[in-house]
Amino acid sequence: MKKTSGRLTRAAAVILCSFLLTVGTTFSGVMNPGLAGATLALTVLIIVVWLAVRWQRGWSWHQTPLDGAFWLWALAFGLSLVLNPEAARRSAIGLWYMGIYIGTWYVLSDALANGGLQREMLVDGLLVAGVVVSAFGYGQLLNWASAHGWTGLPRPVGVYDNPNFLGAFL
Repeated sequence: MKKTSGRLTRAAAVILCSFLLTVGTTFSGVMNPGLAGATLALTVLIIVVWLAVRWQRGWSWHQTPLDGAFWLWALAFGLSLVLNPEAARRSAIGLWYMGIYIGTWYVLSDALANGGLQREMLVDGLLVAGVVVSAFGYGQLLNWASAHGWTGLPRPVGVYDNPNFLGAFL
């Protein structure tokens, strides 16, 4: 049973990382009407599963180095909303991105600190997700090259809809 549980945890880590790095935290995942609903539903499902696992296993909350920074960020975000109501829509998009990043960090940190996730499993998840992101980017590069030859300077966007973000990820 322990071996099966480890495999399920590893699979969950791979799926979580793949989802977050290919759709969940990307511009397409948030702004594309066809993906936004599914992204939100999967994100809520991930949070519910994490909270259920925390409750079932009796995990304790560990302090993290980002706890203080989180409250400062929340204060800055709140002030921005109050002082710039005309930019509330753009701020909400920023909240989505930062919320996903902070939430993901806390979920993974909590799972690592309580022994629910091993570092090797997290590395596996990040490597698989990296292969998916790289495959999309290189696929776009090859499609562009077959259509235009190797002249000019292509700007593949991968799953991120932004060539600069893809370049930073790679």
